[in-house]
Amino acid sequence: MSTQHRQGPAAGRRILIIGAGRGQVGLIRAAKRLGATTVVATLPDPHLPGLAEADEVAEVNILDADAVVQAARQAGVDAVATSCLDTGLEALGAVVDALGLRGLNRATARLCFDKLEMKERLEQAGVPTAVYVPVASPQEVPAALERTGLPAVVKATDLQGSSGVFMVDTAQEAMEAYTRAAELSRGGRVIIERFLEGREFGAQALIHDGEILHITVHGDDLATGAVPVPVGHHVPMEAEPALHEQAGRVIADAIHALGLRDCAINVDLMESRGIVHVIELTGRAGANGLPELMSTLYGLDYYEMVAREALDLEVRQTWQSASPWPGAVLALMLIDPEAHGTITSVHTPQELPEWATDLQVFKAVGETMKGFSSSNDCIGQVVVRGEGMEECRRRAEELGGAVRLEMSEVPGA
Repeated sequence: MSTQHRQGPAAGRRILIIGAGRGQVGLIRAAKRLGATTVVATLPDPHLPGLAEADEVAEVNILDADAVVQAARQAGVDAVATSCLDTGLEALGAVVDALGLRGLNRATARLCFDKLEMKERLEQAGVPTAVYVPVASPQEVPAALERTGLPAVVKATDLQGSSGVFMVDTAQEAMEAYTRAAELSRGGRVIIERFLEGREFGAQALIHDGEILHITVHGDDLATGAVPVPVGHHVPMEAEPALHEQAGRVIADAIHALGLRDCAINVDLMESRGIVHVIELTGRAGANGLPELMSTLYGLDYYEMVAREALDLEVRQTWQSASPWPGAVLALMLIDPEAHGTITSVHTPQELPEWATDLQVFKAVGETMKGFSSSNDCIGQVVVRGEGMEECRRRAEELGGAVRLEMSEVPGA
């Protein structure tokens, strides 16, 4: 459909979407359904699925905030958004500031993206977070470990997800991890953090005009590796009501500490010795099936809520009209640690059962599989609903088992 004939509450509007990866496809589609013309900001890459979905492309490095502002001006946009992506948050904030748009400002976006600045602000506000020490050289590692103890976590401060994050058990491993993290970090900044032993989980939230419309705690399924990698999320999370209540208070305090407003929020949490700690908090919807899980849980399009917020459309009434699913919901990434080779064919079910709300396959013919070490190696995702979590897990296994990849061996492997 020509954008001139597109209808909806955002008809005639132009929205810049930061990124064109799989995590932004749902947002692009939602903005188009609202009537907006979508412009994606990204460097050219034929493998990015959002390029085929967007109306226009602004070729720009989303790590260069000033260049993104210039591209936004040239594109004539009057809104900006992203989802499932931390990398371009500072650029998003820069566009908000420069063009006077709705959303995170640059200072707040930087707090979301930089783990050190985030933790400093949380600590100042009294929000529980793991003990941490900034480390600027290998010589500072031993002193940092005296404070954090072992095991510990070494983190590059400016990368997304588990990139540049290393679990260490010895001082020698910490020295090696520091070197690797510093090399991976764009700014060369590293922190060493006390390892918290306990229950890892997360939450999604939506804040509109300073009001927190919801905080939804979800359980996380983790795959073991160099660091635990989230490969699934589920609601409800089985826990005592007191834990849910404490998590809600801690999240609200963290939101206010960072000054987040007019955005979706993703929170990584850890309950250790009865205390809920904030691991990370960022002003965008979570990745790895979380927007689809939220959509299924609340009976609306969560990507649309993000787009509505950015476009300054009606949000509160739309949210209040949601029809929550009364049972359980599970979003599960499809992984295969044994998958090695070049994909020659992909087989998926032609129809989905009524209890399945999402099935996506991320990999395509010609791509090479090298097992599983990070979320980039996920084959796809499924989202299912049921009366309880046991039923959801059976259904996810059934649906995931219907996805088959045929592969040829990699020469020399």
